[in-house]
Amino acid sequence: MFLPLFINHLRVKKFLYIQGCLKISENNSYKEKIRKIINNVLLIDFDPQGNATQIMKRTYPEFKEESLSFINMLKSGNIDESIIRLTSNLSLLPADSSLANLSDIISKTDILKKRYILKNVVEKIEKIYDFDYVFIDVPPTINSDFTNNAVYASNYILMVFQTQQSAYESSLSFVNFLRDRKKESDLPFELVGAVPVLIKKMDE
Repeated sequence: MFLPLFINHLRVKKFLYIQGCLKISENNSYKEKIRKIINNVLLIDFDPQGNATQIMKRTYPEFKEESLSFINMLKSGNIDESIIRLTSNLSLLPADSSLANLSDIISKTDILKKRYILKNVVEKIEKIYDFDYVFIDVPPTINSDFTNNAVYASNYILMVFQTQQSAYESSLSFVNFLRDRKKESDLPFELVGAVPVLIKKMDE
């Protein structure tokens, strides 16, 4: 299984996106490490399952529910009512069940326009907030509305994958996917590297 890490560099800010079956454990690992050396971090949970959101709820007991659903935030553009401040330097744009309807809602939208939905949100976040990094968590499906949006909202991509044959083959498919997206757009994202990881089972 592979875990692409996406970085969107806007001026002096860096936006990161994490996807894959290992996404939650890796996402929180990166988040905690980076949070120690920079000022502000935002985690965008763009996965209808909301696993990252649930982890944040368990990690931070003071977690307060957002007053606007993710889909309604996309429709209204009112980001303030959706972002939750967890600590002085960590915030969350949580997922909820409304995200499951994203593909149906945008099904009749022009194929390119619907891939810029998350990018538009990220650009608004840059203008309003002073985040150093933004992590974007999406479902582990290569060619989906969620992954396409994450790619279009990013500038740099780093792949993290397990040292298994199936993971290697998936990473090659992902490279081809990125090549196709590069051809159809003028976006400046780059694949900057790949990091193999070995996952061990914990001793019982």
